Amino acid sequence: MATPTSVLSKTLQSITLTKIRELESRRNSYETRKRNYLNKADTAADQRDRLECLLEAFKELSPAAAKDGSLTNIERWLTQSRYDASVPTSKLASFDGRLRTKMDIQSRKLDMAHLYSRLLTEWMEMDQLSSAPSANLATETDEDAFEVVVERQRQRLSQLVDKFEAVVFEPRETSDSEIRSFLDNLFPDEESQTALEKLRGDIAEASEDLMNETAPFDDESLTNCIKGLLTEDILSDEKQAILRDFLESDVAKVEISDVLNMRYSDLKHWHWDAGKDGIRVMPRAGLNGKYRIWADDDILQMIFVQFIGIRLCNILKPILTEFMKQLPGSETALFDGDYNYDGEDRNDGSSEDDDDWAIRRSKRNKRSSQPKEAPPKKSGIKQKLLRQLTTELITHRLRAPKRYATSISHSTIYSVLEYVGFGEDWISFFRKYLEAPLNLDAASDDRPQLGPRIRKRGVPMAHASEKFIGELVLFFMDLAVNRKTGILLYRLHDDIWICGEPERSAQAWTYLE
Repeated sequence: MATPTSVLSKTLQSITLTKIRELESRRNSYETRKRNYLNKADTAADQRDRLECLLEAFKELSPAAAKDGSLTNIERWLTQSRYDASVPTSKLASFDGRLRTKMDIQSRKLDMAHLYSRLLTEWMEMDQLSSAPSANLATETDEDAFEVVVERQRQRLSQLVDKFEAVVFEPRETSDSEIRSFLDNLFPDEESQTALEKLRGDIAEASEDLMNETAPFDDESLTNCIKGLLTEDILSDEKQAILRDFLESDVAKVEISDVLNMRYSDLKHWHWDAGKDGIRVMPRAGLNGKYRIWADDDILQMIFVQFIGIRLCNILKPILTEFMKQLPGSETALFDGDYNYDGEDRNDGSSEDDDDWAIRRSKRNKRSSQPKEAPPKKSGIKQKLLRQLTTELITHRLRAPKRYATSISHSTIYSVLEYVGFGEDWISFFRKYLEAPLNLDAASDDRPQLGPRIRKRGVPMAHASEKFIGELVLFFMDLAVNRKTGILLYRLHDDIWICGEPERSAQAWTYLE
């Protein structure tokens, strides 16, 4: 088991290496684009076209320089030269040389930064080599400290890993055209189409604004994200301890915000920085004592993707809420169904919101279950029904433990994202995010060493992205069942209950399948 000190050291090293890689990436990108622009300028027909090309290059390579007064002056001279023959060619040539010099200065700055980062990297590598014996000793000590797992438990863990492996690495392709046709049938009339188009426009605008943010990570947002991660059972005890230390250190939060903002500034080109070994996947006991498969993500990557998932959830919820208010028939058919099981009309003109209505209804149901207000023969019927449903649900989970989050098709996710208005940049991001390089080599004993493999199904469990994707996809399932059968799904994320007349309930389950 890694010590908190070693995890902290690796995290700080990850911050440093991330900055170095980001700097190197920017340097390579700058030099490549600069070379292409210079080649284009050198092939220009005359001095004016050459200078125009260099101006375009300088604006593209140095966006902040657009406010430079000298650049505006050069643009005006260039415009004047097209209509005034008295502007000498030597004047334009001097501007040509000035712009090339400015671009070369930026290149030298990046070269110096590259040299410094190489020296720093070599120093870190030497430090790691000098501390390698003690690290090996600590590893041996940790291994000796592992609890002895009985053979039966070991077999169960191996079976759990085998089931996970059989699902996530086998793609389940779905038809984009069939999904779009299915969703289109949910909005047959003009009013529904109008509401749908507004939904798409709202999501496209909000998601594009999120994609174009420059520095979303600050002390407040980072603190909230870390606190949110600590409430989820997705990190090891060591990494949770490190996150708590980060919360107490303003310096650490500044450094983390800085490096995450650097990553976010190039979100369109983000990818898993998992190295040649990929992301280690291990079975780990949750708070309830049951083992589940968890990915041992890097702390910074975890914070980064969790933050994006939370922001997308915050975008999606109010937009879908407003969409349901505008959708024709939503206040009667969608929220109430064709009938109410307790004979209570929800649409009574009350101005109270859904939560208040639910509380009032719960209190009335509790009062109505008292013997003095209801016949004894009718009391407890709903409770017995809920107990039966819960028992069947637990039995079903034990017999068929495949979870929705683990098995959902990636192609379905991409189709729904595109359908509701997310742009290609976001779909590309989720494609790279979901297709993570997972490594199961250390997940159980005597496993074949296959190295990292690309995930083809499912989403990371308990992440904010799981909530975002799950609610987005299941939202249309809720809507489809209601439109088809007129009854409601009672759903807690991916746990689903259907209550009502047997025939209509059977029809709803058949429709779901």
